[in-house]
Amino acid sequence: MAIRTGRGRDDWRVLYGPSVGSAWKNVRRDVNQEALEVVGAEFQTAFTRIF
Repeated sequence: MAIRTGRGRDDWRVLYGPSVGSAWKNVRRDVNQEALEVVGAEFQTAFTRIF
């Protein structure tokens, strides 16, 4: 990911980190089951609106 650090053409910085998938693999077992159900339902609702 790159972020702008100023207004000039060369005023930006590249940030490095794990992908979303890698981050999820590291925390998925720690997420509360109820929270997963809520997020899953919200995702399903949003997905069906798009398609």
